[in-house]
Amino acid sequence: MSRTPAQVGLSRPTVSVIIPAYRASSYLAGAIRSALEQTVPPHEVIVVDDASPDVEETARAIEAWTKTGRVRLLRQERNRGPAAARNRAIAASSGSLLAFLDADDRFEKERLEAAIEVFANHPDTAMTCSDSFLCVEEVVQPGLKNDAWRPIDEVLSFERLLQQNCIYTLTVTLRRDVFDAFGPFDESPALIAVEDYELWLRIARERVVRYIDRPLACYNLSPSSLSGNPRRMFDGVSAVLTKLERHYPDFRARYGGLADRRRFDLRMDLAWVLLERGERAAARREAWCAVRERPSASRAWKLWAKTLVGRS
Repeated sequence: MSRTPAQVGLSRPTVSVIIPAYRASSYLAGAIRSALEQTVPPHEVIVVDDASPDVEETARAIEAWTKTGRVRLLRQERNRGPAAARNRAIAASSGSLLAFLDADDRFEKERLEAAIEVFANHPDTAMTCSDSFLCVEEVVQPGLKNDAWRPIDEVLSFERLLQQNCIYTLTVTLRRDVFDAFGPFDESPALIAVEDYELWLRIARERVVRYIDRPLACYNLSPSSLSGNPRRMFDGVSAVLTKLERHYPDFRARYGGLADRRRFDLRMDLAWVLLERGERAAARREAWCAVRERPSASRAWKLWAKTLVGRS
């Protein structure tokens, strides 16, 4: 039976929606609207403009909400990336729960209500996440974001998350006290685009992360997004794994095999993307690195051989 937040000690939870924005004037209003039109509305929406060239246009686009106080707009003096923008918004927020949204994405109407219900029914929950629709120019595409990685357990383990990042930031709701204990987001340039993943991993290792198996947001597919850069993603996740190895003395002994397999899979993905783009020489280098990392992996040898066919 479902219980109310008050019955489990989360009396009247308040939700702060955190939105970093950069060059977002043309679509930010849609993201804000999706946050404000929730079945359980947020306590506040805080937007941090990350020193965008179109900052004045951004201010005008959401002026109707900022004038009434429903939305707060903060501005960075210089561009520092999404981690710094989120950290600043969180520092300025007051909600007991933090929900994250990017400027070009959208919440489904029950996004916050579903998360609050999980916290109410499972008081050990530190963080919730869910599946997401895939959208192109706000048109929902066939399939869901996590279709390739099912099944996903209700309690998302550190080991599973280490193998594959199936957490999308726009679906995350996080208890403030948990963020205070494990945060802030790492603002290091090496972790740009994966600073969220690094934080989720550290939380999942020590606390309970619950997965809601339904789409509660709409993830915008954009080729220009940071997460769409395979080289940056490979380097970023490798940096995350290196940080975990340094942070936890027992990491290599307990999770070294999983970490090495993750690096190998990422390198294989990178090599395939490079080959598909016609960058045969670069693909060959990555495929050969994969062969050296796992000489027994036949798929690495096959990919390397494939890079030898045709022009470099």
